[in-house]
Parts: sequence; C-alpha cells; structure tokens
Amino acid sequence: MRYTTRVDERYLELRGATWQPPLDPTAINTLIIDDHRGHPLITTGISMGPVEIEVETSTSPPKHATDPLMWEEVVEFGIEAGDAHVLVVGGQDTTDLSARINPAGPGWYRVRVHASGRDNSPDLVVTSPVEQYLVQAWPQAHAAPTVIALSQASAPPSVTTTARQGIEILDVEVAPEIEADPERAARVNARLEKARETLQRLAERN
Repeated sequence: MRYTTRVDERYLELRGATWQPPLDPTAINTLIIDDHRGHPLITTGISMGPVEIEVETSTSPPKHATDPLMWEEVVEFGIEAGDAHVLVVGGQDTTDLSARINPAGPGWYRVRVHASGRDNSPDLVVTSPVEQYLVQAWPQAHAAPTVIALSQASAPPSVTTTARQGIEILDVEVAPEIEADPERAARVNARLEKARETLQRLAERN
C-alpha cells in the first residue's frame, strides 16, 4: 500500500510497536532511533512536510534483493506488536488502518526499512515529497538489528578520510608565546611532526 504522511518533528512513528534497541545507538545508523520509551522512530531528513510511504507485508522474508540504485539506506530490526495496529505515520498524522504492518496480529515482527532522499532537503520544511520510504514486515522472532545498505552520507568516515582530516588540523602555526621559548617550541614541533607522520602512514596504508 502506498500513501503520503506528514512529518512534523523530523521523524516517523512505528505507532503501536515496541522494541529492544541495541546498546550502541549507532548500531543501525541514524535512520532508526529510540524515543527513550521503547518505541522505534524512523528519522527523516526534512524537518516538516510530506513523505511517501509504501508498506509491504508477508509471511516470510522478501525474496527480491534490495535495489542499490533505488534505496540509499536499508536496515532491519525487530519489533513487538500488541493488539493494536502498527502504522508507519507522522507524529501528528493518521492513516488508513489497512496500512498496518502487523496483519498477523500480536507478536514479534522483522521490519526492513528502506529510505531514499534524506539528503535532498535536510532540516527544511517542504510542501511536496522529496523522500521515499519502503517498509517491509513479516512475522519473525526477535533478532539483532542489521544494516543492509548505507549511503555514503550516512556511513562513518573511513580511516583514510579521518587521517587526512587530522593532517589538515595539525597544519597549524605554533603560538607566539611558545615560539618565544626555543626549548618548549622544539618539543611541541617534535610532537606535531610525529603526529603528522603517524596520520600520513594511516592515510597511505588505507
């Protein structure tokens, strides 16, 4: 089922669902977060406005592979559903109950969230959808979250990138009060040079 829902505070609810988030809040990247009350939220790029949602439910994991050209971020995690309908919806919005992702009733479900366009209008208010989400769900016992695909923008910086950034940061001039003390300046410059050499080796190695 396809529909549009309105985001008001930069998130979508999985309304009616609870979960057991990982100890490390970055374990499934910034796409899925916790509201600190045991409820999962899908974070959007926009601050406010409509987004497009598609919901697919099945009795087993989807057989078709994720299209890397269509979806920039894809993560899986478990939710627990009670008697209520679990809906993917903006915080102040409502949607057709037929869009529920727990048609089999109460129990544990595996949810796979696909996202695209979160970098199109970050933190902005939009009047037409610039982000798309596909949410697939099927009954399955609780299991650890999994990252299936991650956009370059959401991925943590590589060792090479971090090392090169560190070299740039270390390319500084020694403060005048240190330069005025030759012995102190020599120690500082020696430490800076050693740090540059270490970061350079990391950048070349990776």
